[in-house]
Amino acid sequence: MDDPTGSTSAFVQIARHLRAAGLSAPAIIAAAEGDGFLLMEDLGDCVFARVIETDPGCEARLYDAALDVLVRLHDVPLPGGVVPFTPELMARQASLVFSSYIDRPDQKASFATELETVLRRNLSDSVTLILRDFHAENLIWLAERPGLQKVGLLDFQDAMAGPVGYDLVSLIHDARRDVPRDLADRLVARFTAEAGLDPEQFAATRAVLCAQRNLRILGVFARLSRQHGKTGYIDLMPPVWAHLMQAMQHPVMRPLAPFVDELPPPTPDHLQRLRTPCAATCP
Repeated sequence: MDDPTGSTSAFVQIARHLRAAGLSAPAIIAAAEGDGFLLMEDLGDCVFARVIETDPGCEARLYDAALDVLVRLHDVPLPGGVVPFTPELMARQASLVFSSYIDRPDQKASFATELETVLRRNLSDSVTLILRDFHAENLIWLAERPGLQKVGLLDFQDAMAGPVGYDLVSLIHDARRDVPRDLADRLVARFTAEAGLDPEQFAATRAVLCAQRNLRILGVFARLSRQHGKTGYIDLMPPVWAHLMQAMQHPVMRPLAPFVDELPPPTPDHLQRLRTPCAATCP
């Protein structure tokens, strides 16, 4: 790993924490943390998404294995010094959608206030370690390993202390591949049962987290395209939008409907606009 920021301490800390919990984060062989360099274990090329493409029959088994990891993380104490992913921070991140996906920065503050209120009403006080990009492109299938160690974990340097269920929502509402609805619902039912959560309350939590996450993704993808020329992200916006629309169907999302209704759907014309580089003053 070569981290241009010059700091690999977060990755090293979380990797060691995950390995101590019996999970398959890469082993750290050597670290020059001040220079941003790590020599670490190569977990291979069996990315969940590619494995499932080759053998669709293994999809449920791989997702069940990923869920086992989340249940384990739910039961493991947080490592020290992990930054909290608070409702205020979650709302602020999602408000980016009003300055990059659509040019309405005047809406950011009022939207963030309303979303923070909805989050506080529908998230429990319980927090867990969230890896934040827990999906089929960041999970490696290690078939030769036992139990929980069959799931290799990557891209967790931004891990935080956040809402229970956040990584499950990341897993089942995936912009890069469709997870069948019956499989997603079964995973949710398993998670709520094994984590001791109320299914009805978690349905509201799932909707709120799905909306927050996908609003943030719309904003981030638009910014990456317009400011940095990474237009490939624009092709992922229609499924992101579909996940947002699904979340908005839950009654707890009604206070946010006036804001979301102002967002244009990802039509070909709007996507083309988002592929166009913005001026130097673009937020």
